[in-house]
Amino acid sequence: MLRAIEELRAARADLLQNLATGKCDRGLPEQHAEAVDQYFRRSLQESRVGRELFKAHHPLAFVAVGGYGRRELCLHSDIDIVILFGRKIPRSAKELSDEILLPLWDLGLDLGYAIRTTADCIALAGEDFQVMTSLLDARFVGGDSPIFLTMTGKLQDKVLAKRAGAFSRWLEDQQRLRETVYGDASYLLEPNLKEGLGGLRDYHNILWLARAFYGLHSPKDLEYDGRLSHGEFLELMDHLDLIWCVRNHLHYLSNRKNDRLAFEYQEKLAAR
Repeated sequence: MLRAIEELRAARADLLQNLATGKCDRGLPEQHAEAVDQYFRRSLQESRVGRELFKAHHPLAFVAVGGYGRRELCLHSDIDIVILFGRKIPRSAKELSDEILLPLWDLGLDLGYAIRTTADCIALAGEDFQVMTSLLDARFVGGDSPIFLTMTGKLQDKVLAKRAGAFSRWLEDQQRLRETVYGDASYLLEPNLKEGLGGLRDYHNILWLARAFYGLHSPKDLEYDGRLSHGEFLELMDHLDLIWCVRNHLHYLSNRKNDRLAFEYQEKLAAR
């Protein structure tokens, strides 16, 4: 476990060094997500509790959700992870989560985690669209992949296929709420890069609706399926790269999770 956390510490130090010198590689969020993936995979392999669970026929999967699931892990983004079991959560699940997650808290990372069965995930997604959006971004990280595939298959068949229309209307309501609370990012002097209209949440809505109505699973599928032209897709990616770059530098300068482009950071960000 010690080796895994030291590797992650070194990877984050490299990201910090790049940002300190004004660099912001196009793939920085994805690189950060991959470094965290590696931590979880290595930790699970080295975990005593993890090995005991598999030997006792309690297979599990580590599943990235939310922004981490989309590989959009900026410097101080939340790392949202689900420890997924099949039919039953064993007593030692909490011991496993402590063993693997506590080093991340000690490193100062913001974590959101849950220990759930596949049935828990499906029930919660059916009751709460906020949970469903998180699970729509779910990505297998390590462990037993059939458990993950079972969960995503049931999510599609039992929830999404039946509630796509209601989900779309909920997203429209959320859009109106965001406009009231955060405004149109393109007209504000201190816009919110994530929740303001024109920010990252609009892109997320595109992905969720594409999944709900067309069964698309990745951004590139928008082009492959003809929903966006090649030029439109490239333009979308260019704009996203800019927002992610600004957001990473904003996280670095403010030394915290921060999506509001306040005046105090604008000149420094512009120079970078």
